[in-house]
Amino acid sequence: MLNGDALDLQVTMGRLTVLATSYDYFDACNHWIYLLGEDGRPIDQLCMPTQFGFIEQVEILSDREMSFGYFGSNDRWRLLIDDPGFRSFSMNALRYRPNRFLLGKRHLSIVRTKGPAWKSSIPEAD
Repeated sequence: MLNGDALDLQVTMGRLTVLATSYDYFDACNHWIYLLGEDGRPIDQLCMPTQFGFIEQVEILSDREMSFGYFGSNDRWRLLIDDPGFRSFSMNALRYRPNRFLLGKRHLSIVRTKGPAWKSSIPEAD
């Protein structure tokens, strides 16, 4: 079972597939990133911090790495895939892991690079 009500991204990365889903509840959006095995089953999941906006500016850097941003933010996210997986119980590894993936192997790692404050291009009313 996947969280969210919208499929925002589907990308094949080597022999695995990355899916990003979201749920927009008007005040902000919840976002999830899934890594699917060759059989289509989720092998890892990240629960992203709440964002106001959708995924944009996706760049595939290699079969194991991609970069993206969210509309309404100049932050960049770098997603790394480790096919065999690894075990880690550091706070950084646990922070984005929901229940059933909490103790499993880590196949996805995420790094955020803060960007400058986002400014809307919509002119303000006088």
